[in-house]
Amino acid sequence: MNECRKQILTMRDNLKLLREESQLTLEDLSAKTGICQEILVAMEGDKNFGIEYLLRLCQYYRIDPSMIFHPFTIKM
Repeated sequence: MNECRKQILTMRDNLKLLREESQLTLEDLSAKTGICQEILVAMEGDKNFGIEYLLRLCQYYRIDPSMIFHPFTIKM
């Protein structure tokens, strides 16, 4: 697996981790960010989506977009 693919998979895992650690359902996150649930499912899964949605989620979670591509753990 190439490095770019690894980073994309890490990003998807991190997005799901952020949502779950924030105790948000996809419906909750959709309401808070204005991103439809179908896009959120695509972002956490293996589908394409626009970069503007990634930036919007990073803004919501108050994280630097570059950090989403590196593994992390969250303690809330």
